[in-house]
Amino acid sequence: MENENGLDSAKKPLLSNNINGVSDALRRRYSFTSLKNDFFSNLPQKVQLAMDPESPFDLDLSTTSGLIEAEKEYYERQVATLKSFEDVDALDLPLHINEEEEKREQTQHERAMNISNMANVLLLVLKIYATIRSGSIAIAASTLDSLLDLMAGGILWFTHLSMKNINIYQYPIGKLRVQPVGIVIFAAVMATLVSLVGQAAPPEMLQKLTYLVIRHHGQIKRVDTVRAYTFGVLYFVEVDIELPEDLPLKEAHAIGESLQIKIEKLPEVERAFVHLDFECDHKPEHSVLDKLPNTQP
Repeated sequence: MENENGLDSAKKPLLSNNINGVSDALRRRYSFTSLKNDFFSNLPQKVQLAMDPESPFDLDLSTTSGLIEAEKEYYERQVATLKSFEDVDALDLPLHINEEEEKREQTQHERAMNISNMANVLLLVLKIYATIRSGSIAIAASTLDSLLDLMAGGILWFTHLSMKNINIYQYPIGKLRVQPVGIVIFAAVMATLVSLVGQAAPPEMLQKLTYLVIRHHGQIKRVDTVRAYTFGVLYFVEVDIELPEDLPLKEAHAIGESLQIKIEKLPEVERAFVHLDFECDHKPEHSVLDKLPNTQP
């Protein structure tokens, strides 16, 4: 028999919902308002005195005395994490989209981009002429800068047009990553390559996602896995949740699909993948480490 405080406790998830009649009460208890009130009321007096009642989330403890640097950093990070929970709760509010306003803003952006590109072309022509006439190295360096500016503008314009024209059959997830590809091309010209794929999200992002998942629906018993990693400029998110074993497939699918849609509403997220299961004690479904080459001597 396994020790109650041993392996069994290690398998317990960080957060879970009790679905036996008290899940709604728990969700209200852990709502953003209740968490905020509890958190601010339990702060040390020194921290409370440093807070602005009008904007409590703009916390700056740099000039507060009586706290060591580690304590100041800790409370500032906690306040920032709590602020991210407010952004999650805002996803439940009805979303009103003004299509005419979006089209007007897009037209303004395109006009500004066209003006910038035309100005860069004119400036480049003038600088090339000045370089040929004068032979000045300083003017030649300035001409190179203008050439790079024009190249950057051209890449942004090309990626903008490419992202607007999408064939859903050829690109089922869209062309959102065309923009970071263009940025990488320009960075290569500048001899500065930056890795954009595969880096794990910071703990604050994972906390934000976990908070969203556990409060999504009362039928979610446990959160098994929350994973996020970069793919371009945004994140891919993978979530594994446990639902009741006897839950109808139709209802389980609705919970998973609505959770996916909610996660993808976050501005940092490009795609979300939700895996539904009836227990969380099995081995991981994916074994990436087994496919990596062995670098040990």
